[in-house]
Amino acid sequence: TMNDELMLYTTWNLGIRGGGYNAPIIPLAFTGDDYTDEIMSYDPEKLYAYEVGFKATLFDGLARLNGAAYYYDYQDYQAFFIFGIQTFTVNTDAESKGAELEFTTSPIEGLDILLGAAYNDIDVDLPTGGTSPSVVAPEWNLNAMIRYEWPMLGGYVALQADTVYVDNRVFALTGLEPSAADSYTLSNVSVSYATEDRSWLLRAFVDNVTDEEYLVQTFDLSGLDNFGMTEQYYGRPQWWGVSLQYNFGG
Repeated sequence: TMNDELMLYTTWNLGIRGGGYNAPIIPLAFTGDDYTDEIMSYDPEKLYAYEVGFKATLFDGLARLNGAAYYYDYQDYQAFFIFGIQTFTVNTDAESKGAELEFTTSPIEGLDILLGAAYNDIDVDLPTGGTSPSVVAPEWNLNAMIRYEWPMLGGYVALQADTVYVDNRVFALTGLEPSAADSYTLSNVSVSYATEDRSWLLRAFVDNVTDEEYLVQTFDLSGLDNFGMTEQYYGRPQWWGVSLQYNFGG
């Protein structure tokens, strides 16, 4: 603790994930092997995690700024592969480095603002050579939220808007185009009313305001030995609704 407004920290952690077994449907063509012990099982994964960061209070307590930078060194990283209808895990090496920054402030009573940014660069060594980013690990992730609440009608009315930007992702370590997804931005808005004791909450919302089209999962089944197609799952389109909530805890 440097002073009342600033804290610095550093951490080192060792994490271990247990090993397991594969159950391939057919021999693994890319290795030329059959049902050997090496193919049928995988070893525990070790993660050496290093992190440095800070937590700072700004503007006489009206705002907080948190930041961190990290480096992850994986040994015997458990890489999950999907080749057509084959799913299996193999041990390889990987490393990840990145940083996160979060800013929150309440400049006036009832107003909350949050801004966040995260950067992640991860490389997984592939058994076939080369490297690939990890599955569903965008390089950039940005988010923002603004919320304003004020007393009204014997309770509290609140307006909120939030948005998130997610960078390009892959859904398989093959690196093939059918398993890749473009970046997207998702925004939501809502208005709510809470009674004075906050036991009742009435909320109206619109999610995915811009009707963004974005992928949440894909399976590449396009090979000649499979089904000649790519299976894709999309997130919800523009979605609106009204909810009524009661808190029994008082």
